[in-house]
Amino acid sequence: MEKTAKFLSDSNTVPQRGVGLIMLQGVVREVSLNSQGVLSPFIHKQVATSFREKSLLTIFELALKALRQVVGAESQGENSPVVLRDVALKLALQCLSFDFTGVGQSPESLLTLFTMSGPIALTLEPASDELEDDVATVQIPETWRPHFEDPNFVQLFFQIYSTSTPPTSVTAMECILQIVSVRRNIFSCETTLTSFLESVLGSLIHIITTRLGLSNQENHHTLCRVLAQFKSPQSLILLSYASNSQQFINALLAFTLDSIKSWVTYPNSVHYLMLLWAHMATHLFGKGHKSATAVQQGSIQVLQMFIKSRLESVVVLATTPGLYDDPLASHESITEHLAFIPYLGRCNYEATRDFISTIFAPLSSALQQTGPTTPEIHIAELQLAWLLYIMGALVRGRTFVRGRIVNTLGKESVPIDAQMTAFALRIMQMEDVRAAQAALHTLQLQDARAAQISRAADKAVNAKLELAFLYFVDQFSRSYFEDALGLQNLIPKLHEFIGITDTNNLVSVFVSKLLANLKQWADVPEIVGPSVSLLLSLASSAGTLKLLLELPLTRQLLANHSSQIFPFMESPECSKHRVKFHSMLGSLLFSEEFSDMFEQFMIPFELTITYLLSQPREALAVDPLRALAIGTIRDLMGLILVVPDSTLFNRLWDWLYPVYISFLPRLCEVSYGDSTVMVPVMKFIAELLLNRSDRLQFESSSPNGLLMFREVAVILRAWIERLLSAPLPVTNPNAHNDVFKPSTHCLEAIARALGGGYVALGAFTVYNDDTLLKTLAAALQLVLALPQQEVQQLPKLNKAVYVFLQVLCGTNPLLVCSLESPRFAQLIDLIQRGLKCTDTNIQELASLALDALLSSYYKASKQHAALAAAARQKSVTAATNTPPGAAPQLAVMPPAPAIVAHFRRHTEAVPAMLPGLLSNLFVLALDCKGDSFWALSRPLLVAMLMAPHMMEQLRQQAIAHAPADDKENVAAAFTMMMEGLKDNLGGKNRENFSRFLTALRP
Repeated sequence: MEKTAKFLSDSNTVPQRGVGLIMLQGVVREVSLNSQGVLSPFIHKQVATSFREKSLLTIFELALKALRQVVGAESQGENSPVVLRDVALKLALQCLSFDFTGVGQSPESLLTLFTMSGPIALTLEPASDELEDDVATVQIPETWRPHFEDPNFVQLFFQIYSTSTPPTSVTAMECILQIVSVRRNIFSCETTLTSFLESVLGSLIHIITTRLGLSNQENHHTLCRVLAQFKSPQSLILLSYASNSQQFINALLAFTLDSIKSWVTYPNSVHYLMLLWAHMATHLFGKGHKSATAVQQGSIQVLQMFIKSRLESVVVLATTPGLYDDPLASHESITEHLAFIPYLGRCNYEATRDFISTIFAPLSSALQQTGPTTPEIHIAELQLAWLLYIMGALVRGRTFVRGRIVNTLGKESVPIDAQMTAFALRIMQMEDVRAAQAALHTLQLQDARAAQISRAADKAVNAKLELAFLYFVDQFSRSYFEDALGLQNLIPKLHEFIGITDTNNLVSVFVSKLLANLKQWADVPEIVGPSVSLLLSLASSAGTLKLLLELPLTRQLLANHSSQIFPFMESPECSKHRVKFHSMLGSLLFSEEFSDMFEQFMIPFELTITYLLSQPREALAVDPLRALAIGTIRDLMGLILVVPDSTLFNRLWDWLYPVYISFLPRLCEVSYGDSTVMVPVMKFIAELLLNRSDRLQFESSSPNGLLMFREVAVILRAWIERLLSAPLPVTNPNAHNDVFKPSTHCLEAIARALGGGYVALGAFTVYNDDTLLKTLAAALQLVLALPQQEVQQLPKLNKAVYVFLQVLCGTNPLLVCSLESPRFAQLIDLIQRGLKCTDTNIQELASLALDALLSSYYKASKQHAALAAAARQKSVTAATNTPPGAAPQLAVMPPAPAIVAHFRRHTEAVPAMLPGLLSNLFVLALDCKGDSFWALSRPLLVAMLMAPHMMEQLRQQAIAHAPADDKENVAAAFTMMMEGLKDNLGGKNRENFSRFLTALRP
């Protein structure tokens, strides 16, 4: 750094200084991100920490010096080197954006951060989980404090913004964003913090009121992000007491309203402004702050302007189709803005209700017009869709806004929620009538082309309105169906507004609408999916399930649930939702109230499977029988997903076995190469074998566990053997569905069977049944055949591999050890990959697998040594007691356990395997964090006991890892560990080893 600083100070030309600053940019970026991945995470952390403490501030000061020189030259009317200004500004941004949190804080800084009291110790916490942060708090080191307390520091960047154009002005504002995001306790006292905030507010007020540079979208967007960083409770409180707070709120309100009006120009910036207003409404309104009145009035104006802009967007898009993006077309965009609605609307809920009422009346009148559907009616429908979204968000806000915001009149919000719900139900009723009239009008059209166009337009608009109603139902159910008292208070008001008499009546209306969607929108997955999900959520919640069980509609549904009644099940686009639909039905069926309907409910399954079994086997490989079989498997999987206990699982298994489950191997025999069949089959098997809530508990005399495993093992093994009979098609574009996805479920199924505790694995050996060994051997071959680079990029498959290895090594280590030495070395390498994985779950699974494997060898070798010693003693005793002249009888030593023989064979074939494994384990245990340390210490202890000759090498590794001033202590700790280590795997010895090992960690 000294040489670089000297180079910059000695440079007489702008290009030379610019080159030096650009070089520093690259250094800061690489140290912060380690983008090339050259350094390990542990080494990178050490390098970044040292760089932050020793060099980063110096680099930042060099950037500031260059910026001040450029700004000073401009103020004196001299020609400033624009290139140097831009380079220095980017370097300053790199320094301010350095990953301070990722490399950790010093203990002193952390202590200061968590022990400061008073309004200075600020954190940026969102008002709730609904309001998300954008930029995290910047954890600037305390050595940077003098710069932030300098009044001219932040003004330097505001001055650059004011005198430049994009992209320089954008970079300057991004620097300001990082500065205002700094942790507040970087300031030494409240006075300096207040001065800093007032200085920033003054500059922001100037920019906002003069609209300086805000015609540019990037400037506007970055400024909105800066404003959003004042959203923390403590920042808002300090802001409210600032001398220019009222001026700031007034300027912010005008700026926000203008930005919302210009939704076409600034579609992505409004989010940040509404985020700030939502936090202001939460933390300032109704809590005695002097800005409360201004915040309340501003919040309701912001919400009303947002609603107006959404309604206006419908008109603009209808008159200029295709010119702008439709906000209603993006669910993410809608929910992003709706998150702030409850906080703003409930500042004055009565005023919000009145405003929505004035909008609802003319729109509902337009929807009730008779005759053909006109463009004006389509506009009214889409505007009502926006109202449904907004009303749903307001009703949902009851659960998380209550207690944060006090209504102006102090009244309970239930009556207003009831009125919002009544509005929503009226929209549903009017739209159903309107849709029927539109369909009738379309049928009466003579021109087929005109009829087709009219039908398509009606469907597109109606779909958006249906989605909005689904959103409302979802928000309402979250707010009220889990609150019996709130629902009880709501019903009388609903009866007053729309005639809903009781809770059952309301639930029946919602459920009937959702079921109707599955019939009327059978080929529209955007509607079928949310409808099924809502039905499932209602059936999965204890409160709403109780309500569903009381409906007469429920018994009728369980008696009539075939694809003829719900045609979405036969739609290729929507058939995947059959699983959730039948999970919903299963939640109802497996209740005590409907236990008598099981046989009746299963009749459609019996008819379908009997029909499939009666068809030629080859016909199952093609549609329509293939689609029928896939649908049946999905339906059954939906039921199995929600089986709650062993009694009901046994009832379902008794129905499946032996007749109806037999269609699975029959189907698979002609479909092993068809992923569209095998993926659902593998999923079904994996779910069938999952012992969730101990539901797979059979009587001691029952062979069901063995029968279940034997039945599915044939399918699993046959699929693996077919897959491995040729090179894996991993380069195939469809490799994910053909190889990786079914492999995931296949390994999950086998691991669940091994670790479920319901299959008597020893019975296979007792009765010379090779089903288990063949299945495990095939699965192990599959694991070793999968390309590891691709596996590591697929989290589900990666986890399935290591779960399988952990269970396999724990239940059948002999099978693992019996591999050929090259394959065994490949397996050890695979486990080591898991040990080095950044995912702690994978690391722990790999550690447990290795611990089980090494422990099995360690215990077997100890047992073998004891047996050998006993045999030798017996031989000596027999020779001593042999009568003179009698022929001695030689004692035959028992053969070495197979696991010991296999392990020794591997270590002889691959001598570097065990030393390399031990060395890697030792380094990983020293470097790891958190829970991974405990998991890694278990196999490390076994490996050290297996290789005592490597202790000196490990000692040197420990000393090399230690800091320079701690090497002697580490050497002493290692010696103490070796003296205290015992030759056993008992719990006390493991605990002592972990404690000794902790002393060696840096």
